[in-house]
Amino acid sequence: MLQRLLLAASSVPALVAGVSVHWLIRRFQGLQALVQSEALADALTRLANRRALERDFPSYQALAHREGLRLALSLWDLDA
Repeated sequence: MLQRLLLAASSVPALVAGVSVHWLIRRFQGLQALVQSEALADALTRLANRRALERDFPSYQALAHREGLRLALSLWDLDA
């Protein structure tokens, strides 16, 4: 009985460490997603910026080509 109790008590720090590592990983993933979204949108307007355009435009071009449509691009500088 005492051996079981000691074994259970010794696994508590490992359990706590595992939960802490899991929490840290989840927190890091959330922060990483936030940084990525901040990098792709203007801080003031929350509109997509040049980085988002560079990432997304090739797929828009491919879609327009596949559907036989014309594609227009309009860039606005709102903070000038």
